[in-house]
Amino acid sequence: MPPVDIPDRIECPVAGPYFHQTNLEKVQGETRALLCREPYNEHDPNAIVVHVDGKKIGYVPAVEARWMAPILDAGVWTYECTYLSISRSGERNLLVAEMVLERRPVSGPKQGAPGKPATTERAVVQHGAKVGCFSTILLLACVVMISVLLGI
Repeated sequence: MPPVDIPDRIECPVAGPYFHQTNLEKVQGETRALLCREPYNEHDPNAIVVHVDGKKIGYVPAVEARWMAPILDAGVWTYECTYLSISRSGERNLLVAEMVLERRPVSGPKQGAPGKPATTERAVVQHGAKVGCFSTILLLACVVMISVLLGI
């Protein structure tokens, strides 16, 4: 269940970046950031994927996804990735990512439903480039991903 007071702004790490190092290495300059629900994820039905340039870089942490997923699925509110910072960390010098998510009302058709992008708003990434957060290609990628998971 979402908290009584739904936060307007969340600062959190991108979960699971260790599995997506190749994709994180490609994040530079003008890029796209998109949140996409992954309700058929075998590990977490509340999963929310973070995509950059159509490639998965990780997930919204499970603690936040647990209450954010029902909000996104309801289609009234969305969370926009307004800041994404990629840096190196630890002895192994692995890439990690921090992000800022801001709550926005959904305008137009219902967004954030299972398998649909959680935002069509704009994003600002570490390098300062403003970019659109929604594209037909990324929507298609989400639909294909869900279709594969469902075996359709």
